[in-house]
Amino acid sequence: MASPLYMVRLALEQRRLMQLARRNRLPPHHLDTGYLVHCALTELFGNLAPKPFAIPGEQQPGTTIGRQLPVLAYSAVDRSRLEDQARLHASPEVYEACDWTTLATKPMPSSWTAGRRLSFELRACPVKRKASAGAHHKEGAEVDIFLDRCWAVGDRNVPVDRAEVYLQWLRERLAASGASMLQGKLVRFQRKRLLRRDHQEQRKSHSVERPDAVFEGLLEVTDPVLFPELLARGVGRHRTFGFGMLLVKPG
Repeated sequence: MASPLYMVRLALEQRRLMQLARRNRLPPHHLDTGYLVHCALTELFGNLAPKPFAIPGEQQPGTTIGRQLPVLAYSAVDRSRLEDQARLHASPEVYEACDWTTLATKPMPSSWTAGRRLSFELRACPVKRKASAGAHHKEGAEVDIFLDRCWAVGDRNVPVDRAEVYLQWLRERLAASGASMLQGKLVRFQRKRLLRRDHQEQRKSHSVERPDAVFEGLLEVTDPVLFPELLARGVGRHRTFGFGMLLVKPG
């Protein structure tokens, strides 16, 4: 029997998030919202922190985030477990960052049938890690798959379509995880600077530039066992920082 999966919705107080950023000595000139939410969820819920997550409206042009920051996420536990975990795990300051009146969870379907069609929305980071060094990158470098394709073609006179490269990347990942993409389009794209910290004792901050792509489309469930694992795991890299949450609804 598959493990239960819940969708979580909560709101984080912007003022408290800024306090958390200062306490963690995050650079004020470059605050990455996804990284900040990752910090807040981890400090609230520890190893039960919901992931992957999405910030509704963050990618919409012209959207202004208000006093509260809405967050959607998938979780292996329900509202009661999350509340208990926060009471035990979080500091008082971080606990107050969550507006607990907004916390809600719903169980996702306990079973899926092959052939079920679903509309989807996904914000993803289409990159790949290189196993060996090349002319344009070091061994272990994380590179935009569009650039990787351009380097592979090698001829600047041969056009490479970014949307097609990204859609093929997504199509392959869905196919390997129990779903077939019937329709898909790249809705928005930008290069975005993301905040990360190293794993040394001083935990120094640095920024990296990565592709930030939003997709919409229609998929069909092909493997009822793999598909819920896909939802729980997410798509692509940086899934604990606001990428990779596959949002679905009846297609």
